[in-house]
Amino acid sequence: AIGYDFPGGFAEYVLINAQAVRQGNVIAAPDSISFDEASLVEPLSCCINGQEYLRISLGDVAVVIGAGPIGCMHAELAKSYGATKVIMIDTVDERVNLARNATTADVFLNSTKVDPVKAVMEETGGQGADVIITACSAGIAQQQALQMAAKRARISFFAGLPKDKPIIQFDSNLLHYREIAVFGAFASHSTDYIRALALIASRKVDARKFISRRIPLEQIVSGFEYSRSGQGLKVVVQP
Repeated sequence: AIGYDFPGGFAEYVLINAQAVRQGNVIAAPDSISFDEASLVEPLSCCINGQEYLRISLGDVAVVIGAGPIGCMHAELAKSYGATKVIMIDTVDERVNLARNATTADVFLNSTKVDPVKAVMEETGGQGADVIITACSAGIAQQQALQMAAKRARISFFAGLPKDKPIIQFDSNLLHYREIAVFGAFASHSTDYIRALALIASRKVDARKFISRRIPLEQIVSGFEYSRSGQGLKVVVQP
């Protein structure tokens, strides 16, 4: 990965490692999409990898806990796979409103104002959600995911927890009696990149909606500050 295994993050020009070229890890983007849109292929590919295990299909009710850029991508991806109802949950009104404008999700909840488990049960006629994705680094979200799960639900603990607080209260009876499947997800593979690029190029996932600000390379520090503020979704650095 450039910026991790190979140098080149946040540079005006990047020399691609020969190994990446030989292994076919350089993917050509079509002329129909902008470089800004192409820059979101990587995060979307991670969402694709995470949802690979969930087998989302027509008729499923999906819940996404965390309405940041990754959560919004998960919501759109779930819709593209056929989820009939997508419920988004966050603790901040600004995030909820951003998700409302950036996604085609059906229900938006602030979990500081309503009980998210109770609300999901009400939205599903007491059955619970078929799929739950925790797209935030909060142990309570993982615990709530188990509580709002329907029988034979699939759960993705997509976001990792802080290293100093990695332990949650895990009600294994919920897992046992409801026959719930819980999956972890980390990073993505080259095939996920190809699928992400196809979704963005076809506008089945409109990457433009996730870009809140574009900044030149020399203003990158302000871009980091804006991103940390939580005021927007994705910040694109244009060299």
